[in-house]
Amino acid sequence: QEAIDDVLYSDRAVDDVLYFNRTDDDNSDHSDTALDDVLYSEIGVSTLIVRLKQSVASTREFASFCAARLRIEDERAKSLKRICKNTGDEILKPDGRKGSYVEGMQDMLRAYEQMAEHDAQFSVNLNHIYTELTQMADYTDRERRRIKQSGLAAEQRVQDAERQMEKAKARYDSLAQDYIHAKRSRKTSNRRFTIRGPKSTEQLEEDLYRKAKVAEEEYQAKVVNAQELRHELISTLRPNAVHFLRSLIEDIDVCLKMQMQELATQQETRLSKDEAVIVPTNKDRTKTSLRNKIAQIDNVADFRSYILGFSSEVPPQLGEIKYEQHPVSFTHNCLCSQPKRHL
Repeated sequence: QEAIDDVLYSDRAVDDVLYFNRTDDDNSDHSDTALDDVLYSEIGVSTLIVRLKQSVASTREFASFCAARLRIEDERAKSLKRICKNTGDEILKPDGRKGSYVEGMQDMLRAYEQMAEHDAQFSVNLNHIYTELTQMADYTDRERRRIKQSGLAAEQRVQDAERQMEKAKARYDSLAQDYIHAKRSRKTSNRRFTIRGPKSTEQLEEDLYRKAKVAEEEYQAKVVNAQELRHELISTLRPNAVHFLRSLIEDIDVCLKMQMQELATQQETRLSKDEAVIVPTNKDRTKTSLRNKIAQIDNVADFRSYILGFSSEVPPQLGEIKYEQHPVSFTHNCLCSQPKRHL
């Protein structure tokens, strides 16, 4: 009981009552009669508890989405940085092209490195959003469990008191009927046999009257107890529980919406930064777009520069190719080539 009272009579509950009783335009929907008919009925607290559980579940779902995005974006930033570094090292090796191609590649890699930094910052912001959502969901779920225990316990006490009252009424009505029956049957019979022996109708009537009187007093006490508990529930405990639950629902729903907007804002900011790297604004004339930097690659000049780089290695040119005859003339017939004569 003390734990229940700590929640239902807490300063937070009182503040919530004041908050929801405001008459400004922002809270005009709180005065909706149809809404109040449900919220302040016997099912109001349980309905709000289920609704709050849905808000907690939705918040956790979006937090899980942010966590997954965080892992993807973090890995993307690290991979992009690693690729840029490895590619930057490769283009400086003698295996590939040089000249304006290298300059264009370096400009492009610097742009991607800047975008990788934007991705890393975006992942940090995602982590902040995830932390905020998780903390809010954990706090709200703890409060939901506590108010579920205390609020439903107050409802249960009234229901138990009313059931006890109905049982007392049934017993009282039964004994009253028996008393009336015994009083009417006194005219037809003077004695009656019971388990303990014969009793006169007068004695039976007195016993039933005494029992009915005790049952009436018990019934009256149960009615008074049920009335007090119901009055306390309707006037204080249930409104406090309803206001507290509505406050929790509003807080977590506002938090979820704000964090969703924050994610959208961070996404826009990252894309704007990436756009500024790829296509600088017209105001910043000192920077050139990435497309224009790539367009400055001069394939002809690179080819010419590469070929002319071997100028010093060109061997000296040979003289004119011509026929030079040996002093010995081979124009006459050689004796060795004439046929031999047989002696």
